[in-house]
Amino acid sequence: MKKLLTLLFIALSINAISQTLEKFADGYKYGFKDKATKKIIIPAKYTSVLEFIDGINAVTESKLGSPNMVVEQKWKIIDTKGKEISPDEFDLVQIKKNGLAFVYKLNKTEDNPSGYSYGKAIYKIGIMKKDGTYLFPCELDNISEMGKDYYRIFSNETGVGVISIKGTVIIAPQQKFDVKEYIGCDLFSYTNQDPNRKAAVGNGAIGGIIDAKLNIIMNQDSIDFCPSTIINSKDCSNKKNLFGLTGGKASNKGIYRVGFGLVVPISYKLSAGNSGGFHTFEVKPNVIEIYETMRKKLIAKYDWNGKLIFSIDK
Repeated sequence: MKKLLTLLFIALSINAISQTLEKFADGYKYGFKDKATKKIIIPAKYTSVLEFIDGINAVTESKLGSPNMVVEQKWKIIDTKGKEISPDEFDLVQIKKNGLAFVYKLNKTEDNPSGYSYGKAIYKIGIMKKDGTYLFPCELDNISEMGKDYYRIFSNETGVGVISIKGTVIIAPQQKFDVKEYIGCDLFSYTNQDPNRKAAVGNGAIGGIIDAKLNIIMNQDSIDFCPSTIINSKDCSNKKNLFGLTGGKASNKGIYRVGFGLVVPISYKLSAGNSGGFHTFEVKPNVIEIYETMRKKLIAKYDWNGKLIFSIDK
């Protein structure tokens, strides 16, 4: 117990220090000092610095030309004492919360089709932890936010994966799925990939739902599934309570319930909101209600198993 309290104190102390350090300038160089005491903690020797987040920062000691023009810039990651913790230098760095750093290395420069003298820089991206070790080496081609809890990572060579904002690998990059978005309770919508292609399949591909262990919760191989319309995703105590909307080229349009199939048929021209459809729907405890979009008039009810309870046509 004592050891646990000691580790907690150290962690809190590191975070407190990172919040009280402020940047200061000495000529063209920057360092950090204690905000309260003004004591210099890290000498002004860097030509560019970022802000400390959760105990780490990115700094560069760029080589300067004349008059004070940067001719070479490589970034390193330091802790709150100024110690370099990264084993490599990088062309770009983004410091994230939870002690993660996205690090970029220039891979190549493509010709600029507009005719300007400079080209388009293509980077390989890595993810580094605050202890200086790599979660992923600089082999990724893209990282994007997926909700507030996850990042979607992509590599041309290995495929698509998911990590949490705390650095936990949820889905290792692979070609089996192109994970599109987080929909709640560690459930992810996905689209199937063409096995003959390295790149991810774009919008309109066949999709479904997987959990964090890659179990297929809802596999819509035969319909055009719209993962953005998943509802009841916040209450996942029973994954059978998930519903999705089908459309596009689907032969069986309507509301699908996970594990049960179509529960509201094509006879209603459904939309997930007021986006052009004639009818909208709401899933309530044990009941699915269908409304006329314009007048908000209730026109039908189904139970969760697809049995018609009420209809103005009946």
